[in-house]
Amino acid sequence: MQRMIQSYLQRTHGITHVPSDHTGVFLDSATNIASIGVQVHHHLTTHGFVMNVTNEPLEWFGRVVACGLADVKAGCIMHSRSERTECASRGCGARDRGSI
Repeated sequence: MQRMIQSYLQRTHGITHVPSDHTGVFLDSATNIASIGVQVHHHLTTHGFVMNVTNEPLEWFGRVVACGLADVKAGCIMHSRSERTECASRGCGARDRGSI
């Protein structure tokens, strides 16, 4: 899953990740752009991932210590690209993210 996200960010947005000992996709040692979660409960496995597209939720994420990594902050595709994402150029808001 992590390699798929890294490949997608590189191919689609030109965003290169840096290697990390932590799970997820990192822009640098202190900035996470995508997180991955896995849970095993009663012999059932659930998993998922999240990518931050716009800077909208970053203020809220700044209050959260994700995965116990106090020195890591959330990044987003919009800030990581040299040009704005399709979503940002269309002016979509929180309820209309469109495709990334």
